[in-house]
Order: sequence, then structure tokens, then C-alpha cells
Amino acid sequence: MGQAIDYKQLSDADLVFRLKEGDHAAYSEIYQRFFGLLYAFIYKRLRDKDETKDILQELFTDVWLKRETLQIPVLSSYLYKAVRNKMINLMVHKDVEEKYMQSIKNFMEHDTVMTDHLVREKELAAIIEKEVDLLPNRIREVFLRSRQANMTYKEISDELHLTKQSVRTYIKSAIKILRLKLGLIASLSAVFYFFN
Repeated sequence: MGQAIDYKQLSDADLVFRLKEGDHAAYSEIYQRFFGLLYAFIYKRLRDKDETKDILQELFTDVWLKRETLQIPVLSSYLYKAVRNKMINLMVHKDVEEKYMQSIKNFMEHDTVMTDHLVREKELAAIIEKEVDLLPNRIREVFLRSRQANMTYKEISDELHLTKQSVRTYIKSAIKILRLKLGLIASLSAVFYFFN
């Protein structure tokens, strides 16, 4: 009978080798060894516990699912680079999302002298408002607090007795629904530039 392996004593390189062979205990040791360090690294930059946990969950899921094809010369460097890339992707996505929603907000508030072009814009603004009104109740409630009242996720979660993760999920759902409906409407209305 072979001697039991003490995974805590294995080098990072040995853990990577065993991970690629499908050794779940090696994967667990990598998780235990790096989770706390990576959590501190991400949270220091994002200051959001939910987003930090989301990034780590995605990272370690990727590590396990793609273990056979991963190129990992140095484990710590690989993990830090991977979380940096995930943080950059998150920030880019949030920036794009914010610009998109700011455009909708500006469009809805637009009320000036009417020309043919402005009439079309006014009609589209009315369509946008209608589509927002048609969102499922809870999604609409969260979305309007975020976009019209400019409340933070925390303020919304406190007021509606929801978790911040639920608030984030509702807002993402609202944006997805509006993109699907308004993207088509905008192109048909010849004002697709608004969504670019």
C-alpha cells in the first residue's frame, strides 16, 4: 500500500502536474493555497465582496474545467495574471454598460424643439419608456431605482430587502431585455447610432 501524499508539502509545479492528471486533491490544495491571497488582491482593487467572489469562482472553475490544456509555467504568476484579466474585463463591461444606460437616460430626458429628426427621437424615447414599463415588476423596480434615482446596489438592497447579488442580477436582466427589444426598434427607426 502506497504512502499517503501530503499535498500541503508539494510544490506548485507538482500540484499543477497532478491537476492536469485530474487529481481533485491537488486542485483543492491550489484553491486553499491561493484563495485568500487572490481574494485580498482583488478586493483591494474592486472594494466589492460579491464581485471579488464572482471573479474567484469563475477563475477556479476555469482552472478545473480547462486543466488539461492550461499552460502554467509558474502557478502564482498564472493565477494573478488571470484575475487581473478578469478584473479588466469586468471594468470594461461595467463602463460599456454605464455608457449605454446613460445614453438611454439622456434620450428619455431629451425634450427640445421638434424637428422631423427630433420627432423620431421623441417616438423612440416613448417606446423606451414603454419597454421599461413592461419589464417584470421586481426587475423594473430595481432598474428604475438604479437608473432614475441613481441609487447604489447597496441602497437598493437595503430598501427592497434584497442581496446585492440579486440587485445586480435584476439590473443585468433589465439591460439584456432592453437591448434585445430596443436594438431592433432602434434600427427600424433609423436611429441605430444611439446604441453604438
